[in-house]
Amino acid sequence: MKSIKKAPIFLIFIFLFSSCFKHVDFDQIDDFSTQPVFKTSLAYFTLNQITFFDRVNSLEIITPINKTSSFLSLNSSFVRENLIELELEFEVNNYFDRDFIVNFEFLDDNNVVTHSLNTFNVAANNLKYLHKEKIIVAGNQRFLSSSKIRALIQLSPSLNGSVINPNIERKLVFKTAGTFFLKLQK
Repeated sequence: MKSIKKAPIFLIFIFLFSSCFKHVDFDQIDDFSTQPVFKTSLAYFTLNQITFFDRVNSLEIITPINKTSSFLSLNSSFVRENLIELELEFEVNNYFDRDFIVNFEFLDDNNVVTHSLNTFNVAANNLKYLHKEKIIVAGNQRFLSSSKIRALIQLSPSLNGSVINPNIERKLVFKTAGTFFLKLQK
């Protein structure tokens, strides 16, 4: 019975004298830098064939469709002061047999463009179009006054002159997310 009571004490004694240790270098904290990252959805919408068709005149709508929404991510002064870059990810599912041209812009409260991305084309029947683009904030301080995002979606002309049939269901699903890279001040 006595040897059973002494066994835990003996094991602790063995553990303490056989464990390894390394000296802690407290100077490493001077080189420490944190870069928090957060990801959020920015825009999500679905457009169908009726969106691009004028039923009264039986004509396709050739002007870009404007989808504008709030961009609340920069409302926080913490984010505005510490944002290094923003990486945008677009996913578009095109169920139409026609191409689309997409322009994506950031706007301020007065609807003035603060930043435009490169125009991109989504090919016909592309059910998983992916596109990424980065915004480096250091080179674009106007971007920090953005309060809205606007997607301009335009149906490309038909190569054979055909017109969208409003009775055949088609859709374009548009999704975008932003990954915000922040730097914390020491």
